[in-house]
Amino acid sequence: DQLYRRNLFLVGLAGWGSVDQASYRYHDLFRTFLHDRAQRTAPETLRGWHRRAAQAAERPAQKIHHFLQAAAWEEAALVIEEYGRQLINENRWQPLQAWIKQLPDPLRTSRPRLHYLLGVLALGRWELPDALDHLQQAVQQLERQAESAQQGKALGEALVSLSVIHYLLGNVAAAAKCHPDRVTLE
Repeated sequence: DQLYRRNLFLVGLAGWGSVDQASYRYHDLFRTFLHDRAQRTAPETLRGWHRRAAQAAERPAQKIHHFLQAAAWEEAALVIEEYGRQLINENRWQPLQAWIKQLPDPLRTSRPRLHYLLGVLALGRWELPDALDHLQQAVQQLERQAESAQQGKALGEALVSLSVIHYLLGNVAAAAKCHPDRVTLE
Protein backbone atom coordinates (compact mmCIF):
# COMPACT_ATOMS: atom_id res chain seq x y z
CA ASP A 1 0.00 0.00 0.00
CA GLN A 2 2.89 2.35 0.76
CA LEU A 3 4.41 1.76 -2.69
CA TYR A 4 1.12 2.69 -4.30
CA ARG A 5 0.72 5.85 -2.21
CA ARG A 6 4.26 6.87 -3.09
CA ASN A 7 3.42 6.21 -6.76
CA LEU A 8 6.17 3.59 -7.12
CA PHE A 9 5.72 0.84 -9.70
CA LEU A 10 2.07 0.06 -8.91
CA VAL A 11 -1.30 0.92 -10.42
CA GLY A 12 -4.53 0.42 -8.50
CA LEU A 13 -7.17 -1.86 -9.97
CA ALA A 14 -10.65 -0.42 -9.65
CA GLY A 15 -13.27 -2.97 -8.76
CA TRP A 16 -10.78 -5.63 -7.68
CA GLY A 17 -10.20 -6.80 -4.16
CA SER A 18 -12.37 -6.48 -1.11
CA VAL A 19 -13.36 -3.36 0.78
CA ASP A 20 -10.61 -4.09 3.30
CA GLN A 21 -7.92 -4.90 0.77
CA ALA A 22 -7.14 -3.07 -2.48
CA SER A 23 -5.63 -4.80 -5.52
CA TYR A 24 -2.71 -3.55 -7.57
CA ARG A 25 -0.69 -4.45 -10.64
CA TYR A 26 2.75 -3.41 -11.74
CA HIS A 27 2.99 -0.26 -13.83
CA ASP A 28 3.32 -1.20 -17.53
CA LEU A 29 6.86 0.14 -17.83
CA PHE A 30 8.04 -1.71 -14.72
CA ARG A 31 6.26 -4.90 -15.82
CA THR A 32 7.96 -4.66 -19.24
CA PHE A 33 11.34 -4.13 -17.55
CA LEU A 34 10.83 -7.18 -15.29
CA HIS A 35 9.64 -9.32 -18.20
CA ASP A 36 12.59 -8.33 -20.41
CA ARG A 37 15.03 -9.00 -17.62
CA ALA A 38 13.53 -12.42 -16.89
CA GLN A 39 13.61 -13.22 -20.61
CA ARG A 40 17.35 -12.44 -20.72
CA THR A 41 18.40 -14.04 -17.43
CA ALA A 42 15.96 -16.94 -16.91
CA PRO A 43 14.00 -17.76 -20.07
CA GLU A 44 13.13 -21.31 -18.94
CA THR A 45 11.76 -20.02 -15.65
CA LEU A 46 9.70 -17.41 -17.48
CA ARG A 47 8.29 -20.06 -19.82
CA GLY A 48 7.39 -22.16 -16.77
CA TRP A 49 5.56 -19.21 -15.22
CA HIS A 50 3.65 -18.68 -18.46
CA ARG A 51 2.71 -22.36 -18.59
CA ARG A 52 1.40 -22.23 -15.02
CA ALA A 53 -0.48 -19.00 -15.76
CA ALA A 54 -2.08 -20.67 -18.80
CA GLN A 55 -3.17 -23.64 -16.73
CA ALA A 56 -4.70 -21.33 -14.12
CA ALA A 57 -6.34 -18.96 -16.61
CA GLU A 58 -10.09 -19.12 -16.98
CA ARG A 59 -10.57 -17.25 -20.26
CA PRO A 60 -9.46 -18.90 -23.52
CA ALA A 61 -7.64 -15.76 -24.70
CA GLN A 62 -5.52 -15.75 -21.54
CA LYS A 63 -4.76 -19.46 -21.87
CA ILE A 64 -3.71 -19.07 -25.50
CA HIS A 65 -1.56 -16.01 -24.78
CA HIS A 66 0.34 -17.73 -21.97
CA PHE A 67 0.78 -21.05 -23.81
CA LEU A 68 2.22 -19.14 -26.78
CA GLN A 69 4.56 -17.19 -24.50
CA ALA A 70 5.65 -20.50 -22.94
CA ALA A 71 6.29 -21.94 -26.42
CA ALA A 72 3.82 -24.69 -25.46
CA TRP A 73 2.71 -25.05 -29.05
CA GLU A 74 0.60 -28.22 -28.75
CA GLU A 75 -1.32 -26.87 -25.77
CA ALA A 76 -1.90 -23.54 -27.52
CA ALA A 77 -3.15 -25.34 -30.64
CA LEU A 78 -5.56 -27.45 -28.59
CA VAL A 79 -7.09 -24.37 -26.93
CA ILE A 80 -7.28 -22.54 -30.26
CA GLU A 81 -9.02 -25.53 -31.84
CA GLU A 82 -11.41 -25.90 -28.91
CA TYR A 83 -12.44 -22.23 -28.74
CA GLY A 84 -11.72 -21.03 -32.28
CA ARG A 85 -15.31 -21.18 -33.47
CA GLN A 86 -16.47 -19.34 -30.34
CA LEU A 87 -13.86 -16.63 -30.95
CA ILE A 88 -15.05 -16.25 -34.54
CA ASN A 89 -18.64 -15.93 -33.31
CA GLU A 90 -17.48 -13.22 -30.88
CA ASN A 91 -15.82 -11.32 -33.78
CA ARG A 92 -12.34 -11.90 -32.34
CA TRP A 93 -10.97 -12.73 -35.78
CA GLN A 94 -7.74 -10.74 -35.68
CA PRO A 95 -6.36 -12.17 -32.44
CA LEU A 96 -7.40 -15.68 -33.50
CA GLN A 97 -5.54 -15.37 -36.79
CA ALA A 98 -2.50 -13.84 -35.06
CA TRP A 99 -2.41 -16.71 -32.54
CA ILE A 100 -2.63 -19.35 -35.26
CA LYS A 101 0.13 -17.62 -37.25
CA GLN A 102 2.40 -17.72 -34.16
CA LEU A 103 2.34 -21.52 -34.16
CA PRO A 104 5.26 -23.23 -35.90
CA ASP A 105 4.55 -24.07 -39.56
CA PRO A 106 4.84 -27.87 -39.19
CA LEU A 107 2.27 -27.86 -36.39
CA ARG A 108 -0.04 -25.39 -38.10
CA THR A 109 -0.04 -27.26 -41.41
CA SER A 110 -0.58 -30.68 -39.84
CA ARG A 111 -3.75 -29.83 -37.92
CA PRO A 112 -6.95 -29.83 -39.98
CA ARG A 113 -8.94 -27.83 -37.43
CA LEU A 114 -6.44 -24.95 -37.74
CA HIS A 115 -6.79 -25.08 -41.54
CA TYR A 116 -10.55 -24.99 -41.09
CA LEU A 117 -10.36 -21.93 -38.82
CA LEU A 118 -7.99 -20.13 -41.21
CA GLY A 119 -10.35 -20.97 -44.07
CA VAL A 120 -13.36 -19.56 -42.23
CA LEU A 121 -11.37 -16.43 -41.35
CA ALA A 122 -10.32 -15.99 -44.99
CA LEU A 123 -13.93 -16.51 -46.13
CA GLY A 124 -15.03 -13.78 -43.72
CA ARG A 125 -12.55 -11.41 -45.38
CA TRP A 126 -13.71 -12.54 -48.86
CA GLU A 127 -10.25 -13.92 -49.63
CA LEU A 128 -11.80 -16.82 -51.48
CA PRO A 129 -8.66 -18.43 -52.99
CA ASP A 130 -6.99 -18.50 -49.56
CA ALA A 131 -10.18 -19.83 -47.96
CA LEU A 132 -10.47 -22.50 -50.65
CA ASP A 133 -6.87 -23.63 -50.11
CA HIS A 134 -7.21 -23.90 -46.32
CA LEU A 135 -10.57 -25.65 -46.43
CA GLN A 136 -9.41 -28.14 -49.07
CA GLN A 137 -6.44 -29.00 -46.88
CA ALA A 138 -8.71 -29.35 -43.84
CA VAL A 139 -11.07 -31.69 -45.74
CA GLN A 140 -8.19 -33.82 -47.07
CA GLN A 141 -6.65 -34.20 -43.62
CA LEU A 142 -10.00 -34.86 -41.92
CA GLU A 143 -10.94 -37.50 -44.51
CA ARG A 144 -7.72 -39.35 -43.71
CA GLN A 145 -8.43 -39.35 -39.98
CA ALA A 146 -12.24 -39.24 -39.67
CA GLU A 147 -12.66 -41.97 -37.07
CA SER A 148 -14.70 -40.37 -34.32
CA ALA A 149 -18.03 -38.57 -34.33
CA GLN A 150 -16.17 -35.37 -33.44
CA GLN A 151 -13.90 -35.73 -36.48
CA GLY A 152 -16.97 -36.50 -38.61
CA LYS A 153 -18.65 -33.33 -37.38
CA ALA A 154 -15.51 -31.30 -38.15
CA LEU A 155 -15.38 -32.82 -41.63
CA GLY A 156 -19.04 -31.94 -42.17
CA GLU A 157 -18.42 -28.32 -41.14
CA ALA A 158 -15.39 -28.08 -43.43
CA LEU A 159 -17.34 -29.57 -46.35
CA VAL A 160 -20.21 -27.11 -45.92
CA SER A 161 -17.79 -24.16 -45.85
CA LEU A 162 -15.92 -25.56 -48.86
CA SER A 163 -19.22 -25.94 -50.71
CA VAL A 164 -20.08 -22.29 -50.03
CA ILE A 165 -16.74 -21.15 -51.43
CA HIS A 166 -17.12 -23.23 -54.57
CA TYR A 167 -20.61 -21.80 -55.04
CA LEU A 168 -19.36 -18.22 -54.54
CA LEU A 169 -16.64 -18.88 -57.12
CA GLY A 170 -19.31 -20.06 -59.56
CA ASN A 171 -18.32 -23.72 -59.49
CA VAL A 172 -21.71 -25.29 -58.73
CA ALA A 173 -20.60 -28.81 -59.70
CA ALA A 174 -17.72 -28.71 -57.18
CA ALA A 175 -20.09 -27.27 -54.57
CA ALA A 176 -22.46 -30.20 -55.06
CA LYS A 177 -19.62 -32.72 -54.59
CA CYS A 178 -18.94 -31.25 -51.14
CA HIS A 179 -22.35 -32.17 -49.78
CA PRO A 180 -21.93 -33.35 -46.18
CA ASP A 181 -24.34 -36.31 -46.67
CA ARG A 182 -21.26 -38.24 -47.66
CA VAL A 183 -20.13 -37.95 -44.02
CA THR A 184 -21.41 -40.25 -41.29
CA LEU A 185 -21.90 -38.27 -38.08
CA GLU A 186 -22.64 -41.26 -35.85
